[in-house]
Order: sequence, then structure tokens, then C-alpha cells
Amino acid sequence: MYDEDDFLMISGIQHFVFCRRQWALIHIEFLWSENERTIDGDIKHERAHDPFLSEKRGDIIITRDMPVFSHRLGISGKCDVVEFKKDENGVPLVWGAMNDVGESNKRWGETGKYMAGCEAELDAQTPTGWAKWIIPAQTYLVAECTSDKYGEIFGSVTNDPSIEIVGTVHERYPQPGNPNVLELWFPVAAGEK
Repeated sequence: MYDEDDFLMISGIQHFVFCRRQWALIHIEFLWSENERTIDGDIKHERAHDPFLSEKRGDIIITRDMPVFSHRLGISGKCDVVEFKKDENGVPLVWGAMNDVGESNKRWGETGKYMAGCEAELDAQTPTGWAKWIIPAQTYLVAECTSDKYGEIFGSVTNDPSIEIVGTVHERYPQPGNPNVLELWFPVAAGEK
């Protein structure tokens, strides 16, 4: 688990993979300067960095400038363009689950696992390379928030001594294609077995 201050930027990793010299100029020497080609590229790339620009093309919802991060990998950044594809059951709701290392639906301790995923039927087939977590029924305290208020709301609930969190905390993104609006689901009582 990495501290957020130590996260690597995904863009920096991309620069390193593409050209180590370019990476060093930008991230170590701070000597990168714009030229005709880089300015032209910025202009052509401008729409990819508008988080309020989302669109629907047939069965595909397209969102831009979507923030992503991983405490486990120690990385953060923004995805230029993300497509959510509709299937016969509709566009799935996107969730994030913060589970314990043993994946036993316990609250995170010093370490944990984060899984970004989508809502699916219990008998849904898991795509190759994916994991399937079955979250048990529980009673939740649900807090609506925006991405800029996430830390404040998460901290106020988890640090409130009158609230006992009994399992995995979830993020739910109720507006497909809009990662800036979310709900935090805090399990406060176990469900029926």
C-alpha cells in the first residue's frame, strides 16, 4: 500500500515507456518545451481532457478525463477516453469495493484490496482474467458525494465513533460516464444469511 503523496503519475509511466529521455526532460530536469508538433498535438487532444463532455453513440457511453488510482499499485492519473459498452442487460453500474486482503468482506486494516467492477447477476460468467466477488446482503449507510468531497465525507464517516462499519466499503457510480458523482456505501449491519 502506497501513500498518495508517493503515487506515480500514469502519464509519467507512459512517457518513460515511450522515451526515457523525454521522461527525464519532463519529470526530472523540468526542461520540456513546446514546439509546433506538441502544440498541434495538444489542440487535437483538447477534447480528451474535458470531464464534462460525455456522449452516447448507439450502445456505447463515452466519458473523458476519468480519474483513476490504485493504492496497491501506487499510481494515479486520468484516462483520456473511456467507453462503457451496453449489452443485452443494459449499461452496468460501476462500483468500487474496498475489501480486506483475505477477501472475506471485512473492513480494511493497514492493507486491503480495491476492486473496480460492475454490477452483474449472481450467475454471470466472469470474463477471462477477471475476479468475481460476491458481496453479502447488508444494511448500509449511504453518503452521496462528488469526487472533490470524497476524502472529507469518507473521513467523517469512518472516524465517527458512533458508526460501526462491519464490512467492505463500496463506491457506487450512479451516472454511467460521470466519475465525478458517486455514493459511498458503508455497511453498518450484517444482512440475513
